[in-house]
Amino acid sequence: MGKKTPGNKKSKAAEDAEFDALLQQLTTKSERETPPEPVVTKAEVKKNRENRRLDLVRARKQDCYFETLRLKYKETLKLSPTEPHRAVRAEAWYNLGDTLSDRETTQVGNEHYTKQQCYAQTLTLFPKDAKLWYKLGYSMDSFAEKVQVGTQSYTKRQCWLEALTLNPKMAEAWTSLGAEIDWGETEQVGTRIYTRLQCFEEALTLNPKMAEAWYNLGNSLGFGKSAQVGTQSYTQRQCYEEALTLNQDPNPTIAATWSNLGATLGVGETARVGNQSYTTEQCCNKALILMKNFIKPPYTNSKVAAMWCNLGKVLGVGETTQVDNQFYTKQQCYVQALTVHHRHTDAWYNLGTSLGVGETAQIDSQSYTNVQCYVQALTLNPKYAEAWYNLGWTLSLGEWVSLGSGGQPYTQRQCFLQAQALDPKLVCPSSLSTWD
Repeated sequence: MGKKTPGNKKSKAAEDAEFDALLQQLTTKSERETPPEPVVTKAEVKKNRENRRLDLVRARKQDCYFETLRLKYKETLKLSPTEPHRAVRAEAWYNLGDTLSDRETTQVGNEHYTKQQCYAQTLTLFPKDAKLWYKLGYSMDSFAEKVQVGTQSYTKRQCWLEALTLNPKMAEAWTSLGAEIDWGETEQVGTRIYTRLQCFEEALTLNPKMAEAWYNLGNSLGFGKSAQVGTQSYTQRQCYEEALTLNQDPNPTIAATWSNLGATLGVGETARVGNQSYTTEQCCNKALILMKNFIKPPYTNSKVAAMWCNLGKVLGVGETTQVDNQFYTKQQCYVQALTVHHRHTDAWYNLGTSLGVGETAQIDSQSYTNVQCYVQALTLNPKYAEAWYNLGWTLSLGEWVSLGSGGQPYTQRQCFLQAQALDPKLVCPSSLSTWD
């Protein structure tokens, strides 16, 4: 192609008209009907126009790049499937899968293939590739999804098991497998049985720099328990400290880690992250501020509710804490938790404990007494022993409540009996057996 001359160069007005026509084709009907945001100056109009033009150019270049790659790989797949071309075909299937987004498909011959099916084609040719088994599992949307490799179907979990059978030193696969194993469940890798916690221990023994594995290991530990990583033992708090020392990038998992770290601290205790110490209140504040960057109003996330609840627990009566330039009392933290997530059992219980006789808290334009808070907690979880116990002390003789409309009525005595049946350690009134 020859070099352009000034004579065939388009004018600026012609380029603008062509660009406007292209934008009009790409803009959806709903976008055209939406009134444009008010713009203050001509400079801003020009800047916005240039930004949209650049975005369009980038998108078209990327589409062209991936389409060129796909055509190249499809041409490769037309080769004979005989042994000399097996490695070439496998690489083409693998690379073709890499060019596809999660829900995108591409046509090869008369068949359409997803990203996962392209990887499966590679594994049909080279079934001993541990990294590819891991990548196939990681690319699958849900735990129930299955992908056909040869004559057998595989779930995410089975893909990771295949990866670890081929390469037991793959730390990422141990982390993914651990996250898939339920509490109390086990999985066999090779000749050994592993629990959820042991998978994370294996992952971190192989690679102690994995923040996600430290977070999951912390979540797998109960109060007072410890895990063995290499030759050293770690408590739940230490696991969260390790996770945050390695990674403080703003994301929901890191926000949850800060919240969980705060929950491990007692009164006057601090956690060490890097070279800085943090109290429970500071951990919960960091968690809330981080999570708000990812969840926009109306907040309907149980993790955010748990963070507000944890923050309320560490405040004493009359104390306040500051979140986003606003101060909150203990009671207001629980109200925030329930405004975020109305079915948070622990928040209902703690709000009940924070209310005195005759006091109410307002949630979504409705007022709740301490009795009503306990009833809400027990409606969500009838096996909440402490809620039954507190409800018993809150009710007067002869007074009763029911869980839900038309539910069984419970007197003060019956509440104490429910609490003792669930937790015999709870000390109920000694005269309980003589009550009507």
